[in-house]
Amino acid sequence: MKLASAIHSLRIAFALAVTLFMLTGCNDTLTPLVARPVDPPASLLIAGVDVFDAEQARIDRNKDVLVRAGIIDAIADAGELAVPTDAERIDGSGATLLPGLIDAHVHLASSPFPPWKLSLPDTDANMQSLLYCGVTTIMDAAEPDAEAAMARRERVRSGEQLGPQIFAAGRIITAKGGHPVAMAQKVLPWWLAWYILPRIAHEVDTPGDAREAARTIHAGGADIMKIVVDSLPDGAPRIATPALTAAIEEATSLGLRTVSHIGKFEDARDAATAGSSIWIHGVYKELLDDTQVADLAAFAIPMIPTLVVFDNYSRVLDGDRVATALERETAEPGSLESLGEIPLDHPTVIAFRPFLELLARNRNSGPSNARRLFDAGVTMLAGSDPQSGVFAGPGLHRELVLMSEAGIPSAQVLRAATLNAARYLTRDQDPEFGIIAAGKRADLLLVDGDPIADIANVSNIREVILRGERLTRRARR
Repeated sequence: MKLASAIHSLRIAFALAVTLFMLTGCNDTLTPLVARPVDPPASLLIAGVDVFDAEQARIDRNKDVLVRAGIIDAIADAGELAVPTDAERIDGSGATLLPGLIDAHVHLASSPFPPWKLSLPDTDANMQSLLYCGVTTIMDAAEPDAEAAMARRERVRSGEQLGPQIFAAGRIITAKGGHPVAMAQKVLPWWLAWYILPRIAHEVDTPGDAREAARTIHAGGADIMKIVVDSLPDGAPRIATPALTAAIEEATSLGLRTVSHIGKFEDARDAATAGSSIWIHGVYKELLDDTQVADLAAFAIPMIPTLVVFDNYSRVLDGDRVATALERETAEPGSLESLGEIPLDHPTVIAFRPFLELLARNRNSGPSNARRLFDAGVTMLAGSDPQSGVFAGPGLHRELVLMSEAGIPSAQVLRAATLNAARYLTRDQDPEFGIIAAGKRADLLLVDGDPIADIANVSNIREVILRGERLTRRARR
């Protein structure tokens, strides 16, 4: 009875703590950023628009695009299509039509607030922000509550909940005490840490543990398995090669592909040798030499460099962050302001200072490595890794600019955020999304200007169309 009473008391204490945390750390219900049309027309005509051809990585000028029942019905030179009399017309002059963007590294259960302003994640707000920014498909790369992640995916798929199409990984695999456990230990208050830390990842140290974790992930309905092969922060445990290999072998035998979080050359090499299907983050802790670039390119697997997340942290100590227009339009109240108030004497900042300084020293390594690996033939996908300072939706737009600034041609950056990602997520060279062609799903983004001439034009959003429906967009400010 005493034990039962003690457990009951702990549960009550935890419930009270979480309630207090929610009351102090979360905003009131936010006005939705996007909404479906109340009475959508049967068809849409986007007239006189330039169309990005993701297959050829070029823009086809002055086209009419007809959408019916959520599908691209036809594309032709402007004025050449037979258009239903009741079609809603969208003027595409001066604009470019893109496939809906794909963010291949998202954490819906993340918050953009810094650690010194703890706030519970708002998954609904994150999905709204993604859609507002034209992101119509995501890979949700990790969530501790795998069951909730899969349920959310199904609600979106069925149309019950408005959000981008989701491919979900669920709970990730890491070493005992590895990332993200090691990071969370430095950030979470004790009254949350004792409950969250044991549930944040599958921590493994033997091949048997690793195989069991892979089976659990597969049984939970994940679309993909994520595994951490990076010592983060430096000195944290890194998964042993036998466990890494066992997890990937087991997942592969079950038909599940593995995405591997890496940081250094040896991480990328070990993950690929073990059979990983993609690298997440790229090599960001060191500059690759030419031999290493060639070695990695020979594995012929894609990479999601996520330059934005490390650029973000490399500038924390500078205190000179400037918000983008999309961030100002979508950010939760107080989040942008909190990022400009950096308490250098805060325990979290002190604990992470060596890591932040490492990233500042290596600020150019990730972009340089990404460009050289691209030049060597590595297929790039675009992902933003939303978290503190990286906003779901706007973060992908920052990523596209950084990829372009690294030297990857803008047309190929657009392809990384559309067709390349769609092919990887679907395992299909002819996916139903990620490309503008007759018969494909009408997930579309209309932007002012030419994004090949200037990738920043992707952020000049005129319309977001989801499954053929023209979404209503409402900025927060």
